[in-house]
Amino acid sequence: MNSLSLGIPGVGSVSPGTHFCALYSGPAERDRLLFPFLEEGLRHGDKCLCLIDDVEPALVRDQVVGQPGREYSRRSAQLDVEKASDTYLRLGEFSIEDMMSFLSESADAAIADDFDLLRAAGEMSWVLPGPPGWEDLFLYESALNDAVEQMPAILMCLYDLQKFGADMLVEVLRTHSKVLLDRTVIENPDCPSSRCVTSTSCSASINGGGAGTATVGPIRRVRRMPSRLMAAGGGRGVGGRGRS
Repeated sequence: MNSLSLGIPGVGSVSPGTHFCALYSGPAERDRLLFPFLEEGLRHGDKCLCLIDDVEPALVRDQVVGQPGREYSRRSAQLDVEKASDTYLRLGEFSIEDMMSFLSESADAAIADDFDLLRAAGEMSWVLPGPPGWEDLFLYESALNDAVEQMPAILMCLYDLQKFGADMLVEVLRTHSKVLLDRTVIENPDCPSSRCVTSTSCSASINGGGAGTATVGPIRRVRRMPSRLMAAGGGRGVGGRGRS
């Protein structure tokens, strides 16, 4: 498999081993990304995984799998939908090691069940209340860039511009080599390796410490992003804190 369709109208293909973030504004725009992404996975024969808190898992399953019929059993077996907080925080706190193990085990299970690819979407609003361990989120996001290259997987992280403040979105952009915005996949050549990101720097930026020049630079060089980020003025930081 050299390239795979994301299933999203107007968006091109990606290679297996891709980890990217999708930025959107509100539920309607989220659904225009999430549902086609999962539906394309079912059509292609992938094992699909959706982790989401903003919508009841049963509603996602009904929308994607469809009504009972000739293909219902096959499509239903292809799709797992879980509460995001139940997975990311299944130890009672966020753990990089645990989430890495979860994804690796999910990919291995997909291959064992004769699927060629794991197609996963994770909606990230679970972090906003500030659960234990949230400070390591962007260490995890950065580490995924290296780990997913070794997996038969496509991983999409979903961030709502109406919920996440600009300071936090700076870190989102820093830790994803590919960004989906306005139906365009934008390469971010300034995305560092996992060795260049620390939980201390993430926490300082998220909590209103301000974005330094090393952080602002990548955003300015990724085309079309700044105006959308500025439009996210209603977003908030972790723990319900507003933007400074």
